[in-house]
Amino acid sequence: MTPRYCQLVRAVGYLRFDTEAELGVLNSIWELDRGYTNLILTQQKLLSRTRVGAKVIKRHDAAVTPFERAVRSGVLTPAQRGGLTRARNTLHPGELQREIARLCDRLEHLALSKALAPHRLVNRAFNASSRPEVLSEATNQRSRRI
Repeated sequence: MTPRYCQLVRAVGYLRFDTEAELGVLNSIWELDRGYTNLILTQQKLLSRTRVGAKVIKRHDAAVTPFERAVRSGVLTPAQRGGLTRARNTLHPGELQREIARLCDRLEHLALSKALAPHRLVNRAFNASSRPEVLSEATNQRSRRI
């Protein structure tokens, strides 16, 4: 797992985001990540899986970006292809990673700086029993004598 994805999971996966400011930062992160993943990050496709006894042999194709796969498939119009090519050429991977890291830090700061929920007292008298020995484990010597 790359450090960028570790940071995304750390910042986006384990905290609660429920304010408008957090939503705006989160949307910015996903927008930057979309461009990085689809236009810059190369990926391999699984071509085949063959089982030989207990061993599984996997064959993958050459690593290319989803953008290059779309161009090679011929499903894009020339206008779509030109727009995606211009978008890819304007991206700088180092700047993109630094901006995503900065936004992740900002999102984490926003989530951790919120006021904590007020501490509520628990009514312990409700759980009190007239026979506390019944709540003990069965192996407790006192409960065996009753």
